[in-house]
Amino acid sequence: MTDETTFIQQLRNGDIKAFKSFVMTYSEEMILLAYILTGAVRKANDIVGDILLNVYGSQHSTSINQTLHKFLFDEVRAACLSIYE
Repeated sequence: MTDETTFIQQLRNGDIKAFKSFVMTYSEEMILLAYILTGAVRKANDIVGDILLNVYGSQHSTSINQTLHKFLFDEVRAACLSIYE
């Protein structure tokens, strides 16, 4: 298993230390992207919070077939675009 695969598994298993690291590593850039795409701070925070929590503790079998960074930023883009559909 790669380090990223192990990290994702820790998140899915509810490891709080992994979650803290996850939030510290990715949330700021994700919020910035969501803000750029939506123009709304509150909406950007909500979108990112939902995405982070969906990955954390998620036991569904969907696998992340790309880097975690790309997966997360694709999720942000998709969530922001769905607002305007």
